Amino acid sequence: MKFVSCQMRLQQMQRFGIVLAGILPKLQPLSRSLHLSIFSVCEIAPALTCQFAPLTQAQIIPDSSLSTTVTSPDNQNFVIENGNRAGNNLFHSFSEFSVPTNGSAVFDNAIEIQNIFSRVTGINPSDIDGVIQANGTANLFLLNPNGLLFGKNASLDIGGSFLATTAESILFSDNIEFSAVATAPAPLLTISTPIGLRIDNNPSSITVKGTGHNLTLGWGAIPIRDQRPVGLQVDTGQTLALIGGDIQIEGGNLTANQGRVELGSVAQSGTVFLPPTADGFTVDYAAIDRFGDLRFTQAASVDVSGEGSGNLHFQGGTISVLEGSTIISNVLGADPGGEVRVRAAESVDIIGTQNRDLPSAFVNQGELGSTGHVGNVSIETGRLQIADGGFIANSSPSGAGPGGDLTITANEIDIIGDTRLFDDFEDYFENVYSTGLLMEVLSSVPEQGGDFGVNAQNLHSLEAKVGTIHLNVDTLRLVGEALISTKTFGLEQGGSITIYARGIDLIGGALYDSGIYSSSNGSGSSGAITLDVDTLRATGAARVSSIAFSQGNGGPITIDANEIELMGTNSMDFISGIFVSAFSEGDAGSVDLDVNTLRILEGGQIAGGTFDQGTGSSITISANEIELTGISPSGEFTSGIFVSTLSDAAGNAGTIDIQAENRIQITAGAQITASTSGAGNAGDIRLQAGEIDVSGVSNIGEYHSRIAAFSETDFDAGTIDITAEQLQVTDQGRISVSSLGQGDASELTIRADQIWLTDGGALQAESAAGSQGNIVLNADSLLFLQRGGLISTNATNGATGGNITIEAPVILGLGNSDIVANAVQGDGGNIDITTQALLGLQFRDFLTPDNDITASSQAGVNGIVQIKTPDLDPNQGTVELPSNLTDPSNQISTGCLMAANNSFVVSGRGSLPDGPSSLDSTTMWEDLRPLETEAAVRVSTVPAPSLNIPLTEATGMMMDTHGQVTLVASTTPSSNAQNRVSCGSRTNM
Repeated sequence: MKFVSCQMRLQQMQRFGIVLAGILPKLQPLSRSLHLSIFSVCEIAPALTCQFAPLTQAQIIPDSSLSTTVTSPDNQNFVIENGNRAGNNLFHSFSEFSVPTNGSAVFDNAIEIQNIFSRVTGINPSDIDGVIQANGTANLFLLNPNGLLFGKNASLDIGGSFLATTAESILFSDNIEFSAVATAPAPLLTISTPIGLRIDNNPSSITVKGTGHNLTLGWGAIPIRDQRPVGLQVDTGQTLALIGGDIQIEGGNLTANQGRVELGSVAQSGTVFLPPTADGFTVDYAAIDRFGDLRFTQAASVDVSGEGSGNLHFQGGTISVLEGSTIISNVLGADPGGEVRVRAAESVDIIGTQNRDLPSAFVNQGELGSTGHVGNVSIETGRLQIADGGFIANSSPSGAGPGGDLTITANEIDIIGDTRLFDDFEDYFENVYSTGLLMEVLSSVPEQGGDFGVNAQNLHSLEAKVGTIHLNVDTLRLVGEALISTKTFGLEQGGSITIYARGIDLIGGALYDSGIYSSSNGSGSSGAITLDVDTLRATGAARVSSIAFSQGNGGPITIDANEIELMGTNSMDFISGIFVSAFSEGDAGSVDLDVNTLRILEGGQIAGGTFDQGTGSSITISANEIELTGISPSGEFTSGIFVSTLSDAAGNAGTIDIQAENRIQITAGAQITASTSGAGNAGDIRLQAGEIDVSGVSNIGEYHSRIAAFSETDFDAGTIDITAEQLQVTDQGRISVSSLGQGDASELTIRADQIWLTDGGALQAESAAGSQGNIVLNADSLLFLQRGGLISTNATNGATGGNITIEAPVILGLGNSDIVANAVQGDGGNIDITTQALLGLQFRDFLTPDNDITASSQAGVNGIVQIKTPDLDPNQGTVELPSNLTDPSNQISTGCLMAANNSFVVSGRGSLPDGPSSLDSTTMWEDLRPLETEAAVRVSTVPAPSLNIPLTEATGMMMDTHGQVTLVASTTPSSNAQNRVSCGSRTNM
């Protein structure tokens, strides 16, 4: 006896428009003529409840619409004969179609038949728990609008394709339908190839049950199929299609080796088209807008692997791969793989389990010994969620064929890792399958039962290219050990990762980091990572990383963003950031950021390093504003931007090149450094910004905020070149070049409008044994040192002190600020200062509590201090007079000595002539009275006759009644004249 849920019963009754009324149900058809068999009804009212209702005995019963006949000797195994034939097509019609457990339904068709069309016109779903068999290579179409249930023992034994659907009818050309609700046998003689399915509103569901796939994932996430049940299986190259309402694969297994699996869940009335292809047909949902649920649970599986993998096409509203279910499309031989295409209007969920050997996954790979091209995977959905160990693997981990491409278009992508605790890291790395998107290709594989190792015996000269990952998404979230990754272990370049997104949030896990990774463990370079995003945030040890583990180079990381924020560590003290590294002969990749605002805080980093012979990374940043601040919570890591050659490495470190239109702010212990602690040279640092602020120390006081290029070995430190409108180094901030070994300390060059060194802020160049480190400063307007501001090129041991060259219009030093080029055993450095004003600083032979300029050596020769100020010429701006001046000493007779408080003043723009004989037209006396007064005086003035009177020295003056003053040689008494002005006393005026 088979059972179905009451919910299915109610759905069936609602589908056929049955109204339930009163205590005893009265069945009334509303829209169709129906032949109803007796069945139980439950959940009519709250007082009448039950969980299951018995179905009619599993059986196959023909209806009377066609000439189908059914015989069964034991009501267990059924033979289906006759039917209506139209050319090479055969049509059957049933009122009931169910196959009992371990029973059979055998279509005894002629061998030449190409298509068998079967419909169920009754009201019951088909319950199939045995085998369906057909002769020859005929395709079988099974149509039941009431629903389809395939049990754990259901299987197929047919030579062609199999399509099971809960559509109402199959469409043919010329508007002909083979319908399960309205029979019309007459036109069947003209039917040829089906062109579509007509879906009713709220189509019934399709369920496939099973015992699970019994798969385990071996090395490289390759599924081991030894114990996998085949379930519903079609022959190689054929199509297995399930199209209807909601589709549940509950532990069921669908198999189409090198064929096609089409699963479509539709939630509206409309037409699903069946375009013909060379190997059968595909499915087109262009006329459908609303879709239902497609769910894989209880370790269900779909497998289309083969010499060249087949095609998978899933269409639904929500597509869920849960509870260890696995979708497999692997290449086993030389043929190319097919396409995996997933379309979900709402979401695609790939959620794993706590069983680490049974992750939920899409696996699209090239298996051991294969050479065919792995197929592509494309996913279009509103939201993609991958969690708890689920993943999408699109790679060739043990094959020689190129990997396929992975393209995802979504509004939101959430990749959420699981946190599993293991005894040790070895157990973790050998057994855990990371959550995420994985792309890799190997050219070396382990022997069965052995551990994987790269050595001369198992390296293969394979040229398998890794496929690419392409995501177009509104929001991407990777949480808790979640990965998007491409890897290459062979000769060819690794796959690239390209992501277009509005927001990317990378959130690390408690045990390990999550993020976006590209790596190479062979001679091929790792793939490029390209992010075009509005906001990128990486926290809790999340990373964007490109790594070269072997001869291959690391791939470049290119990010175009409005805002980037890198922050913090996880509980294992792994740091967040953007990283490019080289661990062997290959060079590290580059980092290129074009961003409006870059913030790195709480130990976040952008870092490029070389651990061996490869060259380190170059980091290039173009930004509007950059903020670097703080250290990690543990105090172990500083926030910042770093390039380095690590200990035991021989490659040179890369360079740092940053341009910020507005500001670069480095505070609370954050740093920008280029360093070497190995056998390679440190890299250079070039900064250009409107304002650069280097300020403060870390909260525990251990780390200075700084910009530094330094060497800890016998190799050279890099240079620092800074251009800014304003540079501020305050509160013990540092900018320095230094060498602690035999290497050169190089040079610090700064060009700015203003340079401020206050509160212990320092510019330093230090050398222990190598060539001197020099400082060159060029300030367009001001160099200001206050409260311990320092410019220093000190040298220890036998090194020569570095030179300091400063050009600034004004140099001001206050509060024990110094300019120092001292040495211990070697010679002191030279100081060359060019300025218009040197204020507060003085040259001294040794340091004092005042503001000093020193260039001394404890054991060597003192350096030379040159302070150049402009020479002021007092004749600058004067002009040569046109003739020689007459000596006035013998030309003027003093009429009277100057008495106390008397003076003679000549004002105005006039001047004295060269001598008494060289008068010119220049006015000696200017009348400044108002014009009206001047005019009135002129009217009353009578011209005097011209007299030939010789020139005589004036010895007095007279004023007439009009106030006019006249210079005279001698005075003539007049009743109108005023008293003579005496030269002896001012009171006589």
